[in-house]
Amino acid sequence: AGRLKGDPRAIATMLWTVGHGTISLLITFPFYPFGDPQAYVKRMCDFMLASLSAQDIPSLTETPVNC
Repeated sequence: AGRLKGDPRAIATMLWTVGHGTISLLITFPFYPFGDPQAYVKRMCDFMLASLSAQDIPSLTETPVNC
């Protein structure tokens, strides 16, 4: 708690995007040399959390939107 600063919806959307993309690539390209799948997922999560924690994440839209 407290490691990420900024708009919660934007942060959640960015984490969702990276998580979905990582898993989709592992499923779609099973023979690509990602290395150990669990290690790759952890590396991508660490990368995204480090990137998000290094900045204040602005909202994705100028006006609030509820889905």
